[in-house]
Amino acid sequence: MEQASILSIKEGKCIVLTKKELLNYKKYKGKIKPIFIDIHDEQLNLFCQNMLEIYNNSIGNSKIILEEDVKNLSSVVDIDIKIKNGLIKLLNDRLEFDLNETSDISDFREFIFTESSLYIQSDKCLTLENYKINISNYSKISFQNIYDKIYSDLPNYNTIFKFKEINAIELLRKYNISLVQGLLFHTEKIKIKILTKDVHKSDLRYVLRKLKFFQLENKISKDNDNLIFDIDGPLSLFVQNQKYGFNLASFFPTVTILKNWEIEAEVLLGKSEKQKGILNLDNKNFIPKYDFNYSSYMPEELEIFEKLFLEKSLDWKIINECDDFLFDGNEFFFPDYKLVNLSKSIYLEVFHKWHKSSLIRRLKNIENITNIHLIIAVSKNLLKDTEINKAITNSNIFKQHGFLFREMPTVNQVLEKLSSFI
Repeated sequence: MEQASILSIKEGKCIVLTKKELLNYKKYKGKIKPIFIDIHDEQLNLFCQNMLEIYNNSIGNSKIILEEDVKNLSSVVDIDIKIKNGLIKLLNDRLEFDLNETSDISDFREFIFTESSLYIQSDKCLTLENYKINISNYSKISFQNIYDKIYSDLPNYNTIFKFKEINAIELLRKYNISLVQGLLFHTEKIKIKILTKDVHKSDLRYVLRKLKFFQLENKISKDNDNLIFDIDGPLSLFVQNQKYGFNLASFFPTVTILKNWEIEAEVLLGKSEKQKGILNLDNKNFIPKYDFNYSSYMPEELEIFEKLFLEKSLDWKIINECDDFLFDGNEFFFPDYKLVNLSKSIYLEVFHKWHKSSLIRRLKNIENITNIHLIIAVSKNLLKDTEINKAITNSNIFKQHGFLFREMPTVNQVLEKLSSFI
């Protein structure tokens, strides 16, 4: 049984299976339902344990040797090919390779080919054994070492130097998570409903922070005891939708820490109506209970920004774990930073290239709100859009308290706008 070509996106700690052929699901009456595996299934656990033994013993071997071992085991195990290939992909993405210097290998290969050509053109006896002896003498290494080295810069010959350990149960749990993440990667719209009545404040704060962290385009509203997040899916965007799709998929496990949640997503796995459907999940029908620790990870650029702010500002403090949930007159939002001094609290909201809709709504809604002190930072990438240009030009709030940035807002820009509130 041939192993299918598998595509995934690997970044940070998250693996997302994006190749549609790997997404194990069923569709009925317009509904899409992931086919979760039983993480306690004996056959699946045995398969994973045997695979883990192969991967744990692969250190020092080339990728091509590992693939041969994996193929041999996979071919004799009677498990759905989608499940096998999905699990194998998750294992492959836990590998790290010792990448050879491409230029050195390329020079070595050219040398061997040149010497081989000269030998063939010579009057010497052309036998395989004589050829091996002559090439070894010229290169001053054994023919076996030549054979091992000459193509060692190709991916299949890279040497494995690390495999991030995992147990069988956790691998099966991650597979179930990746099924949902893969479907979310092919969505236009997502609605998340969170029951706030019994939610721990720290859990909700963590979810809101992650929503901001992954720069997801969203609209937040309240319905009785529910918070509702309307999030744009990757397929609704025209720029860098793969990166955005990864961010959305990475955000999903965060939602599952909550006690009560629901997700509804419009999934498009192709252009025809038969390949479209609605994904409905909630805390009751979501089989894999995901265990993970809250992550304190922060991108380096944000750490640098906060450090520089504290160094340059004598009067203001910067808070990134802000609990404040603001209302702009039409919708709720969660600012990126809270900046405080002895007498004032000023908020900073950053709009990246995916945040067109949110920015237009915020500029419109905040215009007549006087009880929120908000600095609005806008990525220059958004200026390519004529609607954004018009909204910014016509916004009195932006003229007073807004600015444009390239990659990240600078400390000087923020400090300058803070002075506009004094």
